[in-house]
Parts: sequence; C-alpha cells; structure tokens
Amino acid sequence: MHGFLTHDGMPPLEFMKQARAELNEYGFASFVDGRLMSATKVGKSFEVKLEDGIQYTGRKLIIATGSMDILPPIEGTPLVSPY
Repeated sequence: MHGFLTHDGMPPLEFMKQARAELNEYGFASFVDGRLMSATKVGKSFEVKLEDGIQYTGRKLIIATGSMDILPPIEGTPLVSPY
C-alpha cells in the first residue's frame, strides 16, 4: 500500500487482517470470502447467493473487490510492488 497515511508500505494482506480484527470487535459485521453470483434487494434487505450455493440475507451489503498495486516507473524504485 502506498500513500495511505500511517500504513504506507504495509502489505495489503496484513492491512486486511488488521482491519477485519478491529471491525470484529464491534460485533456488527461478518466477513465472507467467496464469489458472489447474485445480489437482490428484497424489501429493506439484501439477499445474496455465493458460487458454492450458500445464501445470506442482511440489511446492509458491502461488496469489496481486489486490485493490483502497480507502481509507475520512477527511477530508483522497483517496477513491481514487493508485496
């Protein structure tokens, strides 16, 4: 990760583990790793179905996707992130 104040250079997987651990302390969210196949708004709720067939219902839905950390070619820096 680059340019994220207080976390510059932190490996993204380490940031994810730390963020999940902190959010779990609040007890209002759960994290599911899987491939989303469908999401439907039903009344005031959301129904989602994962590739493995598991279904979830909730009042809120946050969808997060991955990204690649590709640094621009700047003299004196590596072309690929070391993380």
